[in-house]
Amino acid sequence: MNAHSLRVRSLSLSAILLLASACDPPPPPPLDLALAAFGQALEVPTKPALGRTPLQIYVDSSQSMRGFANVQGGRFCRLLDQLLDRSVAGGYEVSVYSFDKDVAPVAPSVGSNLLRDPLFFQGSETSFPVLFTAIRKARRPGGLALVLTDLVQSGKTGEQRAMAAALRDLATQPVEVVLIALRSPFVGRYWPESTRDRPFDIALPDDDVRSSRPFYALLFADQIADIELLRRRLRLFTDPTIRTSWELDASKPAIAASSLSVAPVQPPPGGDAAWQVHTPARSLAPQGRTPRFAYWLVVGASSALAAQQLRFELRTESRMEIEDPSRLSVTVQSSHCRLGACQPAAEWREVPVTVERSPESSTILVTYGLPMPAAGTWDAFRVQFLPGPANLLEPVSTALWTTDDDSRPEHANRTFKLDLFVDTMLSTWREQTPIAEQYLFLGRPE
Repeated sequence: MNAHSLRVRSLSLSAILLLASACDPPPPPPLDLALAAFGQALEVPTKPALGRTPLQIYVDSSQSMRGFANVQGGRFCRLLDQLLDRSVAGGYEVSVYSFDKDVAPVAPSVGSNLLRDPLFFQGSETSFPVLFTAIRKARRPGGLALVLTDLVQSGKTGEQRAMAAALRDLATQPVEVVLIALRSPFVGRYWPESTRDRPFDIALPDDDVRSSRPFYALLFADQIADIELLRRRLRLFTDPTIRTSWELDASKPAIAASSLSVAPVQPPPGGDAAWQVHTPARSLAPQGRTPRFAYWLVVGASSALAAQQLRFELRTESRMEIEDPSRLSVTVQSSHCRLGACQPAAEWREVPVTVERSPESSTILVTYGLPMPAAGTWDAFRVQFLPGPANLLEPVSTALWTTDDDSRPEHANRTFKLDLFVDTMLSTWREQTPIAEQYLFLGRPE
């Protein structure tokens, strides 16, 4: 739809409002111009077509990984073979890197048989801050990065904090991230990080939870669709012999919102309930995986109110990944509109919000106030619904796969401080991903 058609529809809406209101409000701003004030558009630009998609594969070459390679028929070696063999056939431009305390390219002539050779895994330390910084610098538009690792962060005190900082720096780019947890037989030496004591030998010869060691695949991409396509093309994790144990899609919204509609609200004394609601003729494309909704509202002309209380009914499609819906937060940007033009948006600010669970378990009622526009004008608001700080549910599997003490062989089937890595992913991505985004246009008659 072109800008002219949008203006025609906006004028049609204006005619409706003129008939519905005793005191005529000004014509509403065209939706495309109002969205532009927030740096947004009706349609999210599509990714330009590329030739071969860049795929960067990072293999943890530290000595703590050698035990996986000592079992050549194990799940880790089978996955490495499958990944390297099918990535080129899938049309990807593949670059392979090894990483321990540094990141180094692997020659294109090196095949999967050499990458799963136990002698390939001889690094003394593993630095995830160095790895994530390298991924951030090397990422190309439309490209993907895949990391195979046991997620054992080694090094001197403070490395865990540095790893969290590097992950947050990576998240400053538009990037989706998925953590996939797997298990594989492991026979070899392990260097404990909780005590930095002498290494000990481990023999975990099977694939089950008690007799195997965890390893992980981390996938980074511009869009979740790119990750899903990679998995289909490479048939990753579809082979029953390389099945996943659990996954964490860290950038998925904590609540899957299916609709966001205006709900009645009782006006305070001196208020005016005579307000009309209109929706645009065209729905907005999602921003990433966040659904977007838009409404025009003509609020009452009463001068006794400085703010207008609005209530919205948020319907969800699946289980909420939050601890308490009442701790949801709402942030707002605003723009003043007059004569069909809108000023650049102001800074984000958090607004007080009341959240109630409806008797229908899949519905949340969210109430918040917005300032009344001046008489004869429209104000535009971009509103984001966020999970709220420290309000996310941690995956149940995390507690079963993590340990704070890796100095004992009986804990070798767990990952040292995995819970800290998962918490960092959730606070960096999911906590910052809006559940829903709405654009409200409040008009007030003269």
